[in-house]
Amino acid sequence: MGRIYVRPSQRSARPQRIRTVQLLIGFWVLAALLAACGQPAPDVSEVSPAASSADSTPVEAGTPSASPQKTYPVKLKHDGGETTIMKEPGRIVVLGDEMAERALALGIKPVGYGSSRLQSASVGSPVVRTSYLDPKLLGQPKFVGSSLEPSIETILSLKPDLILYLYYDPKLYESASRIAPTLAFDVGQKGAWQRALKVVGQAVGRQEMADEIIRDFDARRKALRDQLAPVAKSSPQVAVLYLPSPDTTMVFDGRFTLADIFPDLGFRLTQPSGVQIGRSGFSEVSAEALSELDADNIVTIRIKGTEGQRQYQAEEVLLTLGVPVRTYFIDPERPYTGPYSEPSFMDDFASLLLGRKASWEQRSEVPRGRVREAGSPL
Repeated sequence: MGRIYVRPSQRSARPQRIRTVQLLIGFWVLAALLAACGQPAPDVSEVSPAASSADSTPVEAGTPSASPQKTYPVKLKHDGGETTIMKEPGRIVVLGDEMAERALALGIKPVGYGSSRLQSASVGSPVVRTSYLDPKLLGQPKFVGSSLEPSIETILSLKPDLILYLYYDPKLYESASRIAPTLAFDVGQKGAWQRALKVVGQAVGRQEMADEIIRDFDARRKALRDQLAPVAKSSPQVAVLYLPSPDTTMVFDGRFTLADIFPDLGFRLTQPSGVQIGRSGFSEVSAEALSELDADNIVTIRIKGTEGQRQYQAEEVLLTLGVPVRTYFIDPERPYTGPYSEPSFMDDFASLLLGRKASWEQRSEVPRGRVREAGSPL
């Protein structure tokens, strides 16, 4: 496992190695690892003064919204420190797919988009679509490069008045802050997207909209937990395994952001006896150790596009355990947390545990305009 522990300070010195890690385990696992290796996030609950608009008009590229009531300047605490925004932001750059979800959920169409997941984007060209986002929500922001190493020149050319940054590297945060007020957020903590959404909502005068999205999500989670209660009572233990390659298996506990959906739905996460999981929330596990796994349900996660590949080594062992093994194929371009992605994963995992098809098996993965509409009743 030593080969995947890449600290932020080592990133620029070993770009090829990082790319290999991304291909091996998927960027969403790397993101959680980097977040776990970062500094503790400060409290983001103190925000002053509070904006009070429920305006729902999208912030079009370069055009401030016509909001009825906003108060500026506004001082915001976030995971990168404290930032004062002097006026209503209209030109917004997002660095990181998680940050893009937070902006889009509030009706913001960014002028710039940085991503380390998009496979076909080129620096300086419009991002026409991603594999899962509705193009009408996205607009056509200019691609500014990897969110880990974006093009500063391209960001400068967009003349942003707010940058939303997925917090990995303090040096990059400082560079972004010299261009425009920058809000930075850790992705690897429980409830991270909700906290970030509240702060971004206050930055753009849409605090009430952010609160409504979070209330809708909480209500959806409770409804699913209630529906799954009989299953959780009879089969409470779930093992969540990630299979990035035929001979590599990782096991998650509740500290990993994607896996913590299962305790939220009323289940207990379990791992093979004797496996020690670090603070990142996951650990590599041998196929032999899986033979000792005590679980009522097993969810295996594979990369979308590997559906036709041969059976993985872990799957051969799991089939001997005599418990349901449910496979989920994850989109490598989709972040594993956010106001669009988390409700979608939550719906899909609930469907799997109920023995039904997940959403990606029966419809396009295109979220609608509001998070409360994500997914449909099971």
